Amino acid sequence: MEFIKKYGLLSLIFLGAFFIGSFLLSILNYFLLASKTTHIIGLFYLLIVCIVLSFLTSKKSNSRGIITGLKNGFLFIGILLLINLVFFQSSFKFMRLFYYIILVFASIFGAIFGVNTKKE
Repeated sequence: MEFIKKYGLLSLIFLGAFFIGSFLLSILNYFLLASKTTHIIGLFYLLIVCIVLSFLTSKKSNSRGIITGLKNGFLFIGILLLINLVFFQSSFKFMRLFYYIILVFASIFGAIFGVNTKKE
């Protein structure tokens, strides 16, 4: 039960950050910036969200940083894939796989950094 509570809360926080960031980026795209610029900002925003959430969860975790980062990264990718399949129904693209791999490595980096800053 604690496992479901922990990762359910993490999923809700990620979804909240994702939708808030999407809303802000769509407003920026509509009024101020070009589409290519908002895509780049969106990539960096999701990288920061993945790093921060993995950092925070790994500070509370007892397992290794790589394992925690992989769990978090695959959870985030699963959420993004689900959103992509439900709302956009787009086909598979190689660049999207590369994008997801970058997000997993960002989660691993954040988790390793979080485990190493944990106070004993």
